[in-house]
Amino acid sequence: MAEYGWRRLLLISSVPTGSILLVLPFIPESPRFLLLKGRERKAFAVLKKVARRNNRPLPISIMGLLPHYKKEPVSPKNAGFFKPLVLLFSKGMRRQTIVLWLLWFFASGGLIGVIIFLPQYFHAKGIGNGTVYEDIFLTTTGNVPGIVLAAFLIETKLGRKKTIALFAFLCAAFIFVLGPVNSSTYLIVASIGGKFFLYGLWAAIDAYTPEVYPTEERSTGSAAANCMARVAGLISPPIYTAVLESGLSIWVPLGTWVGLFIATGILALLLPRETLGQDIDTELEG
Repeated sequence: MAEYGWRRLLLISSVPTGSILLVLPFIPESPRFLLLKGRERKAFAVLKKVARRNNRPLPISIMGLLPHYKKEPVSPKNAGFFKPLVLLFSKGMRRQTIVLWLLWFFASGGLIGVIIFLPQYFHAKGIGNGTVYEDIFLTTTGNVPGIVLAAFLIETKLGRKKTIALFAFLCAAFIFVLGPVNSSTYLIVASIGGKFFLYGLWAAIDAYTPEVYPTEERSTGSAAANCMARVAGLISPPIYTAVLESGLSIWVPLGTWVGLFIATGILALLLPRETLGQDIDTELEG
């Protein structure tokens, strides 16, 4: 299991992700995006299909929506390859992009530590149930409830930003209390609490990120932020592994992860826009 366990874990976890490829051909493009790209006929074809599937007539006034889209469609031939990325640093989006990238970077660094390396640190000290993979499985029981709670809270007066901050701070608190752990039960219970808020944190981040960019920049903005998580994913494992092999105090990695989540919470509060109840594109483009 020690040699092949991670391979089996990766194979099993890739099945749900791979199934997305089967449904992608059936997901229509956004009508607004198509309109912004000057593909009106395709946009109305999508709207007609939606109306037909819902047994509703397409409103006659739908043509009146066209004047709302005043932006000139972007021609792929005229648009520079890096133009969408450069636009993320335009005057209206620069601060949003920088803070959001840092938030994704820090939150991802903490996530990798808690999910992958936390059980290894404690097993190296003789604390744990069975194998590392068994502990990882047991501690995931808090994941779904955390996601559900976050999905509820982001639609309350708390909003997106404060929900992200709240979950980040509470995740840091649960990671901190793992310091004096001296039993397997304590480890599992505290880890479940930490992952409850960790996955709720990421549910809120994933919901918020696409909302802060206008339609034509939404995919680029979300993907660029996600790249910051990939950068953290490349940098953090060698560092965490070195700390694990060095035999340093458990407070070294725990303190690092606590600091990362506290930084994530602070960055969430520094985000310039709260998207709850807002007309996203009007808010950003106005």
